[in-house]
Amino acid sequence: MWLLTADQITNYFKGYYVMQALYHCTITLLKASVLFLYQRIFPFERLKIALWATQAFNLIIGVIFLFLGIFQCNPVHLAWTLWRQDAQSQGTCMNIVDIGIAHGAIQVGLDIWMLALPLMQIQSLNLKWEKKSSLMAMFSLGLFLTATSSVRLRLLAEDHQGTYNFTGVGIFTACAPSIRQFFRVFILRRHDGQARLHSEPSPGRASGGVVEEVH
Repeated sequence: MWLLTADQITNYFKGYYVMQALYHCTITLLKASVLFLYQRIFPFERLKIALWATQAFNLIIGVIFLFLGIFQCNPVHLAWTLWRQDAQSQGTCMNIVDIGIAHGAIQVGLDIWMLALPLMQIQSLNLKWEKKSSLMAMFSLGLFLTATSSVRLRLLAEDHQGTYNFTGVGIFTACAPSIRQFFRVFILRRHDGQARLHSEPSPGRASGGVVEEVH
């Protein structure tokens, strides 16, 4: 990095500052999308109360850490100018690694809670074992998200800034329950339509394979 010019280094830290804010917003919205999906799937009143409470907690945590990221330094511009260590870089900054570890630990706990909510409901449903197992397997994809969060905590503790290794898995996990519907509507239906098209008799050909000419 020290092969860069001073302006390039400052621009790098400006970009990193913006990405921190976007990261916290992305994580909050990802979890909100999963919780809204649960509300559509499960009609149970007690579960809906728990889901709304989780939504509120998720929103509060997201707002708190968003503001911690934005106002991590006093004055704010130290977030991208502190590295200079000059007369204009006077002030204080919070430890962003500690902020990241605290945020990551809360997110791991929230992931486990959000994973347990649907699994407990599915377990109580009166369904065949095969159907129940497939549903539990689909919702258990959230384990990938929890595992990634745990790995990221270790990376942050070692002072690595690994925010990039989490959001992609989160987006996949949030979209996973809709993949089955996507394949059923867009892939299988299209395949069935093409099969029917090929099976229909072409013009000039009777269904029995004999064409009678009328003079």
